[in-house]
Amino acid sequence: MSEVVETDWARVLVDHGRNLLLETEQGQRLRAQGRRITPPPVTGDRVHFEDLGGGQARILAVLPRGPIFRRLEGRLNSRVAAANVDQLLIVFAPLPEPEPELLDRYLVAAHVLGLRPVLLMNKADLPAAQCAQAENVLAEYTALGYPCLRISGRTNVGLDALRDHMAGMASLLVGQSGVGKSALTNALVPGALSRVGELSEALGTGRHTTTTTRWHPLPGGGALLDAPGVRDFKLWPLSPHELLQGFPEFSGLAPCRFANCLHQYEPDCAVRAAREDGRIPARRHDHYLRLLAQMQQTPAWRRDN
Repeated sequence: MSEVVETDWARVLVDHGRNLLLETEQGQRLRAQGRRITPPPVTGDRVHFEDLGGGQARILAVLPRGPIFRRLEGRLNSRVAAANVDQLLIVFAPLPEPEPELLDRYLVAAHVLGLRPVLLMNKADLPAAQCAQAENVLAEYTALGYPCLRISGRTNVGLDALRDHMAGMASLLVGQSGVGKSALTNALVPGALSRVGELSEALGTGRHTTTTTRWHPLPGGGALLDAPGVRDFKLWPLSPHELLQGFPEFSGLAPCRFANCLHQYEPDCAVRAAREDGRIPARRHDHYLRLLAQMQQTPAWRRDN
């Protein structure tokens, strides 16, 4: 029987349910399972482990995490989908038609979780007529002060500027299905698509690994985390304070009459006044009100009031 060797730490490259693929500091890849570990290890985690030999490992503990990314699970709960993330690269494109409310929700999540958001308009090489609506979306978020880039994973337009934003950081790539995240991943990390196949083979999960987040180390430091495309991204229950973090343009206005103003129907509301005179987008305020109505039905809301 081979000797069990305890080593320092490894990174979780792929979390596919109970099956995990680790990479050690020396570049060795090991298979492990995440059962009976609290918290359950996810992509991006650093873990203490034992090398069991034969390419197998036993995870002993998850090391303290930096910022995380969450997803809604069920109706009221959330789960950690990736760990040790620095920034969220939120991708949209002219095709499929951009959904500003989906982008809003990603931005709320970024603010609440302490992640730096960057908005990327992919497929910027398409003809101007096809890009008109996406350009309007980009202009709205640029005016709000968010970092925004026009890029193309197919023709490499804007990728040098994007690499500057990613230098030394762990960046999670998210967005609607069909916006070109796979091509973008392959442009930023040459060979990433073939590497996904290698990760699948290493885990023995076949092509199903494409449904989970993967960690791709970048030359010179940092990493790109490639999350699967989604049809929708819904927020987990948030308190009023947390929800308002996702609309930072509201906090930059003159104070409302009431310190606990929720910008609904309260008198002398600075946010509603700014909406009326065009200083903030009416669309954003409308979406905030809809999210607020949803959150008012959750336990998080009742705890905060």
